Order: sequence, then C-alpha cells, then structure tokens
Amino acid sequence: MAQRNYKSYEELQFADDFMFKRVMADPEICKGVLERLLGIQIEHISYPETEKIFENAPDSRGIRLDVYLTGDSTKYDIEMQAKLQTAIGKRSRYYQSSVDLDAIGKGDSFLDLNDSMIIFICTFDPFHAGLHRYTFRQQCEESSDIYLQDGTSKIIFNTQGTQNDVAPEVIHFLKFVENLDAAGNDEFLLSIRNKIKAERMSIEGRQEYTMFQMVYNDMLIEGKELGRTEGRTEGLAEGRTEGLAEGRTEGLAEGRAEGIETAKKVLIETCQELGLSKENAKKKLVEKFGPENAEETLNRYWKSDL
Repeated sequence: MAQRNYKSYEELQFADDFMFKRVMADPEICKGVLERLLGIQIEHISYPETEKIFENAPDSRGIRLDVYLTGDSTKYDIEMQAKLQTAIGKRSRYYQSSVDLDAIGKGDSFLDLNDSMIIFICTFDPFHAGLHRYTFRQQCEESSDIYLQDGTSKIIFNTQGTQNDVAPEVIHFLKFVENLDAAGNDEFLLSIRNKIKAERMSIEGRQEYTMFQMVYNDMLIEGKELGRTEGRTEGLAEGRTEGLAEGRTEGLAEGRAEGIETAKKVLIETCQELGLSKENAKKKLVEKFGPENAEETLNRYWKSDL
C-alpha cells in the first residue's frame, strides 16, 4: 500500500482548511463564527455561489459569503491559514480583487460595489507582535486621521496571540481552533465540535477529501520531478546546450509519467479502501486520467484478496 504523507479524514481538525470549509458550509455556524470574531449581530448570511465556494481544491479560495446587517450588506471572504505564509499581504490583496471582480458585472458602475472584508484565521503570528487581531484599512500616510473610504478592510486573527487585545470569547475561540478540547462548556464551540465529529463520519466528505489529496499529490509530484530533473540535467550538461535541452525534455516526460502512474495506483487503492466496486473505481480512473489503458491499469493495481 502506498504510504501517505497527509492526515486521514478522521484526524482532520477545525484548523485544517478542508474541514474548516465543510463546517463553515453550515450557515448557522458560519454566522456564529463571524458574530464572535467581529462582535456584531448578523441578520442572516447567504452564499452567492455555493457550488464554487465549497469546492475543496489545493488552490481554491476561502469561504465567500454575503453578510446582512440591519440596513447593510457586506461581502466577506474568510479563510483558515494553518501553514506559515510569508506573503500574507499579497495573498489578502488577491482575495480582495477576487471579491470585487465577483461582485460587479460587466457594464455595472463601481459605485455598486458593496463593502468587503477579508478575514484570515492564522495558527501562526504573521507579524510577531503578539496580537490576537490585526486590522488593516486604507489610511493616509501624511495624515493618519484621513481614510480612503474605499469600503475594504482586512482582518487577520492569530491563535498564537499573547496580548490582552480582544474580548475573552474571541481568545477562547482562537484557542479552540488550535485544540477542540478547549471548548469547555461553551455551547457554540461544542456545536462546532459536534459538527466536526459528524463530518468525520461522512462518506461523501471522506471521498471528496481523498480526491482532494490526490490532486494535491499530483501537483507535488510534478513540481518535485520538474525541479529535480532540471537541476540534475543542468549539472551534468553544463555548457552543452543541445544535451541540456534533450535531457530536460526526456527527464521531465519520464518524471511526469511516473507521477501519473503513482497517482493512478493511489486512486485505485483508495477506492478499494472506501469499499467502491471495481466498476466504480474504473469510472473514477477514466474521469481523472482518460480511458486509455484504464482496464489494464485497474487490473494491475486492484487487489482481489481485499
């Protein structure tokens, strides 16, 4: 059986992006998280593009939603950041531009843009200042009391904060993000923990997570092989342009082929682990890699004694 370098579905925590997105698909939980973090009362929320928002993919964006307060509507994008990011500012800029582009149609006026907020929940301190919350808005450098008033803001929450800078219930929530056992007697946090337990039992969620990891592993394999091949080739063929080009092309093709074969093997083995029939496993194989040699590949890796 191929060795996996990622968590099993049952091990996923709230801080894991995949589980975070599945839990936040519950509007009541999503509403409660925003109310606790921002200290506001929300009438209701809606997900403008449900089929796209919760698409769990290695390069997918955060949770996109419209939040309605009394007499106001703000567009939010909330994301969990469990891995250290060195360019968190530019990442938030990308998310901001995505929100704006999705919010306005061709021919619409920029005056129609709603206010928007980008929220990151980080399990690391991106600015090393010990704050639990970092808020950013467009401010004039020459006069600090002048704001651009473009309707955008970015808030970054930090589970590693040490300052007494936010309400106790916010600190409690951030501790809970790191450790589900920190829920204590907090009914809202207990409801999130129960939701996570229910999600871990979901067959649909397990299958989606498996496919998510396969795509991610494909990307890793291809990236590693590309870097390894180019580095090896350049070292061996320094100064030999023709040999460098030929070696790089052949090596890259070989590396990609090996990576794809490994991905096929993992897919078939995972289908068996999930109890899928051989016929359904073949369908998934064809969906992902095409029909060429599908039957032969399936027979090669399908273990009849399982």
